[in-house]
Order: sequence, then C-alpha cells, then structure tokens
Amino acid sequence: MATQGQENLGILETGNAPGYDGWGVLSVMKEVVLLTQRGIGYLLDRIRRGLTAICAAWMLLTGVDGAETTLTILHTGDLQGAFGRILQAGALKAQVRGEVGGVLLLDVGNAVSGSEAVFEHPKRRSSPTVDLLNRAGYDAWTPGHRELNLSRNDLTRFLRGAEFPVLGANLHQPETGRPLFQVQPYAVVRSGGLRVGLLGLAEGGGHALAGDPVLAARYYVPLLRERADVVVLLTHQDTRADSTLAASVPGIDAIVGAPAPGVSAGLQEVNGVAIQRVERGGQFLGRIDLTLAKGHVQTHAGQLILLESGAEHAEMFAEALTPWTVRLGAETLSVTDPLGTCAGGFGAAGQPAAMGYLVADLVREATGADLALVAATGIDGELPPGPIRVLDLFRMYSLSHRVVEVSMTGEEIRALLEAGLDDLQSFFYPSGVAVVYDLSRPGGARILSVNVGEKRPMNLRKTFRVAVEEGIEHFQLLKRGAVGEPVRDLLARHIKEAGVIRGSVDDRIREK
Repeated sequence: MATQGQENLGILETGNAPGYDGWGVLSVMKEVVLLTQRGIGYLLDRIRRGLTAICAAWMLLTGVDGAETTLTILHTGDLQGAFGRILQAGALKAQVRGEVGGVLLLDVGNAVSGSEAVFEHPKRRSSPTVDLLNRAGYDAWTPGHRELNLSRNDLTRFLRGAEFPVLGANLHQPETGRPLFQVQPYAVVRSGGLRVGLLGLAEGGGHALAGDPVLAARYYVPLLRERADVVVLLTHQDTRADSTLAASVPGIDAIVGAPAPGVSAGLQEVNGVAIQRVERGGQFLGRIDLTLAKGHVQTHAGQLILLESGAEHAEMFAEALTPWTVRLGAETLSVTDPLGTCAGGFGAAGQPAAMGYLVADLVREATGADLALVAATGIDGELPPGPIRVLDLFRMYSLSHRVVEVSMTGEEIRALLEAGLDDLQSFFYPSGVAVVYDLSRPGGARILSVNVGEKRPMNLRKTFRVAVEEGIEHFQLLKRGAVGEPVRDLLARHIKEAGVIRGSVDDRIREK
C-alpha cells in the first residue's frame, strides 16, 4: 500500500513478491477493530482510499492514445550523501516537468553517506539523505551496497522513511529467503499521462542476497507490460548484466544502471533498449528522453548533466538540514554550523591528494608515530572555497574510526605501498615517508624508493611505529598500541583552531 507521500507522487500500484498475500483473515479482523475504535472519521478515510484505488485501476485500464508523447527519465547514482546535489536534482525535475510534462526522478543506489546514522532529528526522521530524497521528489530507489551494508536497524529505519517505492525484485533475506522489509519488486507510477512500470534489480550484499536478475526480470516484465505503457529497470549491477537483460528479456524500454569502475558513462543501445549510467562520485545526473507513439517507444536520446550544489539552493538547503544535529567531541551541533573556512586547494579545484595528506599528517602528529597511513577510501578530497560546515566534515571523512598505533616492518610498509598502486581501494595516503614509483615496471617492482625522515632510505628490516585508523582490515592482525581519539575529531579541531585552511601537496608520492 502506498504511503501518503507515495500517493502524492502518483503511484498507481506497488508490487509484492510472488506468494505474498497482503490481506487474509487477520487483516480483515484488524480492519473491523479499527473501524470500531476510530469511528466515522476512519470509515470515511477508508472510503476515500477505496475511491482512490478505483480511480487508479481505471487509469491503468485506459492507457494513452496514439498521440506522440515524451517521457523524461532523470537518474542519479553514487551520491553518497551529497545533499546539495540531491536538491539540485529535485530542482531539475521541476524544471523538466514544465518543459515536457512526463518526468521521473530515480536513484540506483549508494545514495546514503557512511556516517549519517549518527545524525539526529527532533521529529525522529530516518536519515538526512532519505529526508532530502523525499523533498526532491524522487519516484523510486534501488538500494546499493552502501545501503545494504548498513546495520539491519539502520537499513530498516532508512528505508521506512522513504515516501517512494524502494525496489529490489531479486533481493531477499539470507535467513528466510523472504523479501527485505520495506523493499518491493516493482511499482507502476503515472507521469504526464503515461503509466510507467519500474522494476528494481540489485547485486545484493550485506543484509541481502541477490537472485538471478534475468529470472526476476522474465517474471516481472510481462506483468508490467500488461499494466504500463513504458517499462524501466533500475539496476545496481555491472554493465554486462544490464546488457544481458536488454538482450534476453523482451519488453524492456530503458535501463538506468549504477556507475561502474572502468565503464564509460553515457547512453548506449542494446537490442533496441536504451541503457544509461552516470559517472562514479555522484557528480552527474543522467537524462533519457523517450518519445512514444502508438503505444511504443519510437526514439530515445540521452545526456549527462553536471550537478553542482549551487548557492541558488542555499535557502532550501538550510531549511532542510538545520534541524539535524550530531555529537562532535563534547558538543552537539547542527550539521549546518560552520567550523571554519576553506581558502581553496582541495579536490577538483585544487589537488585531489591534499585532504588525504592533511588527515595523514594530523594522525601522525596526534600519536608521535614514525609514519602514518590513512585509507584513501574513507576520504572525500573535494572541498570548495567558502565556509566549512559540520556536514562537510562528515562528508570529507565519513568513517567513525579512531587513531591507533601499530608496529610494521619496513618490508610490510613497502608491500602495502606497492599494493596501493593497483587501485583506489588499496591506496593509502602517507605521512612521514616519501615514495617514488614507476607504473611502467611490472607489479611488485613499481616502488623505486621509500625514504623516511630526512630522506633516508627505509630500512626494510626495521620495525616502525605507524599511526593508522582502527577498523581498517590491513592492520587487524598487527601488534597494536592504545586506541586514540576519532580521526574526525582531529580534523574538526584543526579546522576550528586554524580558522582558515588551504590545501597543499608535496613530493611525498612522486611518479618517475
């Protein structure tokens, strides 16, 4: 059953998994009890909902005429709590609706940040990201691995807060094999006079196992074709799986897929199906324009639109986020409270390594260790010039890790730095060490030199005190010292004490 928010979004039907009976004797008894307890007001509300359902069924039967019409699909992926971009996506949806009428805004996963479970709202809302997705007018969401790797309580709470369908036709609970709570296989929504069938497919992970997406699509797509004028798949899987769906499952009109490493973003066509994905990092919004005539998609066109959390959304941004608070050190602060000012030099506008170097230096300074290694995957290096707010801090360093000191030999450090040349998932920002590498050399021999201190060659047999982050898998089995304060608190204190920070890089990592 659609929530009040879902009704406002024009949802005609939401689907349950095969074999699920939403009613039965217990449900009827519950309705009788509620009627007795709540009286005539509740009865009138049930009548209103019944009439709404009848109207929805009538719209499902009537369909569209033979006139040419356009449906625009806007979609995001890998937002990772980029609140400003969510609001901009909502503004673009409103703009497009004024141009073409039929428009949907979808997300294909990894929308939440890794830290927002610690944010609190006076009205006990589920999460800032979900709150903003609701405000922006998103029409459906397929969860990615970031969502599915949340704790079970956080996952259920976040999904329950969505005022739109959360879709995952091939996802199920590992323990029971039943669908995930708050997740449904499909939805049929109405936009611009068109009935659009939406089907979600994901690769699973964390608290969800994923069944064969092709088998799921072969079951549900024919059902949607009977109920909808257009069938769109929201997928969080690799590009080959999307191409397989397009090639082997008839009846699909478009697929919006999640960003994938090493895969170019943009629009492609497979077996007449438009497939589009955006870049990783959530910086772009995808747009697909489908032109329909005589009940069929005739043409499609696509583009990628850069999302920038511009000043024009500042008032809406503040209104939406100011009530959210977080505990930082000994203080409870609004996520919009300023900590200091950025004078530039970070991220796209400066040096992408500047934030990683800064955090590594702060970690080493806090412990007095010989070296420091900070995982690149926990750091977002983009920080535009201007005020640095609390929520910027939680985006820049999304992990809740504390500082810990471990013992490592020079040989272990060198091997870790060598492995870090493979990809970002294994890369570490260093402090107290200078590395020269050559990517043209074979694996295992790409590190040409490692110097410590005053550029002395590292003794590979010596044991060093290395400051790292608690919780990083690489360091779990090493000899560990006392656990220190949270890395995020170190960064917050530095920003507040400095007042103004500017990113800079040096030659601690240099390619020959």
